[in-house]
Amino acid sequence: MKKIPAKTVLAENLDLLMKNKGWSNRTLASKCDISDRMIGMILKESSSVTIEKLNIVAKPFGLEGWQLLIPGLKLDQIEPRKLTKLVTNYTATNSEGRKYIDRVAEKEANYKEH
Repeated sequence: MKKIPAKTVLAENLDLLMKNKGWSNRTLASKCDISDRMIGMILKESSSVTIEKLNIVAKPFGLEGWQLLIPGLKLDQIEPRKLTKLVTNYTATNSEGRKYIDRVAEKEANYKEH
């Protein structure tokens, strides 16, 4: 998988979510209590975003900040509680369990491509 810069991933995902909701920069900014200029800078990839701002921007969508950094995010994949549960369960299991999860995930991802 090609490495995509985090700024690009964030901008693409934020744009996708905003379009899905029919929100302008100003609308999202008012929901986040940050400037619409800052939203524009994020979308243009001309600003670095702190973890705090990332979480603030994700909240109106019912997401956590880290979820905005998932490359290739699709609307039908956004189930905030399930993603969080998956990551929590993955980190809670032992190394053998993580290896098993990795194998299954890789096989499913490859199966999807065919």
